[in-house]
Amino acid sequence: MADQVFESPYQWNLYSSAGRTSLGGTFLRTWRSSKGGFELILAEISIRSLWMNRSSENISFHNLPEDFTVTLSQVIISRQHVEELIEELDHWLDSPRELSKSLRPPYPNDQDLKFNLRLAEQQTKLENATCEVEYSGIAFPSGTWSFGVDQSCIRIFVSELRDSLEKLGRAA
Repeated sequence: MADQVFESPYQWNLYSSAGRTSLGGTFLRTWRSSKGGFELILAEISIRSLWMNRSSENISFHNLPEDFTVTLSQVIISRQHVEELIEELDHWLDSPRELSKSLRPPYPNDQDLKFNLRLAEQQTKLENATCEVEYSGIAFPSGTWSFGVDQSCIRIFVSELRDSLEKLGRAA
């Protein structure tokens, strides 16, 4: 089991390559859906960004204040889709490409958390990508956040995500 690279209150994290934005999450519990027997995970997910102090005329990237934090405290996702995301990200590390993966379970399906990795045409390094995280639900119709990542960001994310699934175990 790998230790976390950066200090975080969350079990798994996807940090931007600049280090100013992060997606963090904790798997709270798992169970089988009464409709279809799908294994579900209840997760708390947070997207956080730091930015320059906008109230100051002195521009500095030191001691950055929090720009925003969005916490989604009750996201239901599919364990199978998390496992598939890990597998697809492992392949991405060997061969970077566009990737899109929804973690929405077949039931209940009133929420969706989706990960996208996009390679920009003008990028000089294939291992750099833009990560786009999309969330939609009944109480929060839609939100999209994006930040730059590289292979080291993805490698840490995959390791922590895999470890978190192992700790969670399997639903009875």
